[in-house]
Amino acid sequence: SGQSNMEMMMRDKVTGYEKDLAESSKYTEIRILHVDKATSPAPLNTLTVHDGGWQVCNAENLDDFSATAYYFGRYLNEGLDIPVGLIETCWGGTVAEAWTDAESLGLMNDFESQVKKLPLIPVENEGRQALFEEEVTEWKKLMHEVDPGFKSGEPLWAAEDFDDSEWKPCNFPGFLQFQGFPSTVGFFWVRKTVDIPASWEGKELTLYLGAPDDNDFTYFNGQEIGHQESCLFKREYKVPAELVKAGKAVIAVRVMDTGGMGGILGDENELRLEASDGTTVSLSGEWKFSMGLGLGEAPVFPVNTV
Repeated sequence: SGQSNMEMMMRDKVTGYEKDLAESSKYTEIRILHVDKATSPAPLNTLTVHDGGWQVCNAENLDDFSATAYYFGRYLNEGLDIPVGLIETCWGGTVAEAWTDAESLGLMNDFESQVKKLPLIPVENEGRQALFEEEVTEWKKLMHEVDPGFKSGEPLWAAEDFDDSEWKPCNFPGFLQFQGFPSTVGFFWVRKTVDIPASWEGKELTLYLGAPDDNDFTYFNGQEIGHQESCLFKREYKVPAELVKAGKAVIAVRVMDTGGMGGILGDENELRLEASDGTTVSLSGEWKFSMGLGLGEAPVFPVNTV
């Protein structure tokens, strides 16, 4: 059980994985159980698992199974010569609080208010999603008051006519720490000015933003066009036709970096604007950077329990 290091699969090209997968079926006394990812505001008495239940040890079943679990189980089976059952309940990027019982969390002042909300969270996913969206709307209002990128509730730093000449240059795709930037934990903004061809005017575009680390709020000519709470998950947003004008356009991204490295990752061709006819404008290369505010200076971002 654990996060991404425990969830790392055999097919993620673990050293020697081809040979180990090919030989795995000889471990006839190893069985694996892969628990599906699910959330709930209250303890559950049931669960769902991959492929309906326990699986025999072979290359097909191990393909998406935890590499750490398999090698540990194989070591036990070889050393003790007894049957071994392996259960994987991993979820990369989850916070420790999600795995901790409410009674223990409630003993810490920082989590007292969140624990009190637990009984109010709907059991159904639809209700939890609606609650989360409401909380994000309220969070945004609070952020507009403290984030220097906003003025009177408007995204000043995303505006087409904002002067970013004092901002520092950076390059994407890439981590900012590898470019000489210090910690980016908190909320930082990046901007890029591009030229929109005349043939694109008035047409819907697709913005491919690579994989921001962690959450993003993405703007095109001052209008928010997308937002996701996912670390290193590739973004794809539609740019409404009414926002597309020939000439200069500004793409701005406010990134919420919750820890560690920060930036926008991916291949160069994964950062681009694309029209319906397949023509593209590259977004890789130089952007402009400015730090907004630290994580501790911002209101706590709501937790999506879906």
